[in-house]
Amino acid sequence: TSDFVERQQEYLDWQSHRRQVRSSAQDAECTFKPHIGNSDKVVSGSKHSVVMWESQEERSERLAFKDKVRMEGRKENLSSHYYSQFSFQPRVNPSSARMVESTPIEELVENQRRTHVREAARRAVEEVEQRECTFK
Repeated sequence: TSDFVERQQEYLDWQSHRRQVRSSAQDAECTFKPHIGNSDKVVSGSKHSVVMWESQEERSERLAFKDKVRMEGRKENLSSHYYSQFSFQPRVNPSSARMVESTPIEELVENQRRTHVREAARRAVEEVEQRECTFK
């Protein structure tokens, strides 16, 4: 058994040595260090610099409400600017205007015309029934 344990230890030592050689070779290859210039100044001067320093609570407030309001405002400005170039004003001719006279809300709810039509139809049916059924 000691022979087996020795072989296992040799194998582990060989593996760790191999890992060290491989990592040192990779480190030697990676000598490039990019020069990023004044990116810190550029980022701090941009409109997104506030986002970097905001707390979690401020970020959720901004994402939930402020950004939405800002986007809606921008969308409204863009649409008003776009549609301001069109001068189309629809006109309704007099005969169409007579057909579409405004109706009060009570008439829409109660609909007296329908009630009168139904009542007249009911009376007509009753009259026909009275003439035909003389045995009552």
